[in-house]
Amino acid sequence: MAVGIAAFLFVPYACSPPKPEPVKTVTIPDGEIDPAVWGKVYPEEFELWKKTEEPDPAGKSKYKRGFDADGITYDKLAEFPYMVLLVNGWGVGVEYNEPRGHAHMLRDQVAIDASRLKSGGVCLTCKTPYAPLLEKELGEAYYRTPFKEVLDRIPEKFRDLGVACADCHMPYTRIGLHTVADHRGMSPLKNDMKACMQCHTETAAWLREQVIAIQDRTASLGIRAGYATATTAKLFEAVHKLREEGKTFDQALYDKAKEYYEEAFYRSLFVGAENSMGFHNPTEALRILGDAVAFAAKAEGYLRQILAKAGVDVPARVDLELAKYLNDRGAKKLPDRPEQEFKDPMGVQRMF
Repeated sequence: MAVGIAAFLFVPYACSPPKPEPVKTVTIPDGEIDPAVWGKVYPEEFELWKKTEEPDPAGKSKYKRGFDADGITYDKLAEFPYMVLLVNGWGVGVEYNEPRGHAHMLRDQVAIDASRLKSGGVCLTCKTPYAPLLEKELGEAYYRTPFKEVLDRIPEKFRDLGVACADCHMPYTRIGLHTVADHRGMSPLKNDMKACMQCHTETAAWLREQVIAIQDRTASLGIRAGYATATTAKLFEAVHKLREEGKTFDQALYDKAKEYYEEAFYRSLFVGAENSMGFHNPTEALRILGDAVAFAAKAEGYLRQILAKAGVDVPARVDLELAKYLNDRGAKKLPDRPEQEFKDPMGVQRMF
């Protein structure tokens, strides 16, 4: 009996939780942007953020492959070749790569083709948490000062910070005894759908299929809109050649074609840059791209009228001469990478 009582008294005492230790407070100065300093207060979040330097397993996301462990740099202009004609003459028309993790934001910008570094400091705005300080310091000059001059104003120790936090794509995860927001800021596809499964009860495989289905539909219509708009851009080249040859044409038709082309161009460009391949708002993405196809068709019709009146025979299928724009880009002489191209998942574009 005495042994039983002793055991009863001993076990709860032996299994009791350790005495709580006082929380170590850390004072973070106002305006502090160094993630390592914040990491002293939020160590789990900081360790997760540091993982944005590490690549993700290849093949988890169909359309967003920018930082996969296969070690390949994915060129968006090779993935969607029509884009190279639409952005020809812009910096982005030289080198436009899929993004890597947040920690690489500024590093990748500095490593971009040198011909793209002519823009002002505005290009740093979403690449470093130091940008607000530069904007405050330089005022309007921030937008006009050459990129490298603004970059040189960032202290050396802050040039590798990348983007310090994300507002979304951060499901809760367990780190030891703590539950924290995942600071890798990654696509749910690359995180095995954990963010989606916080609310949805279906399996990760089923959820992934729904995402890919939405993205495939968007990609198909996006490719259609892109090539329709690129065809219009190529016809503008033909009209401009008439002008160079001293020939006259119907300016009213030209103005209408330009108006409709710009409507198509910005819609196509917006969905391409939105970065979710339509998943954030599938209905709106398809509406925008459908409108882009319609605007591009209208612009093409006006341009064909101009060229027909000038005696130029335009074939039913216009040769976009994409190789001329895709190869030997910039100071790096970047080549086309046809193996990276996304074909129309619905197989419809080949008919146009």
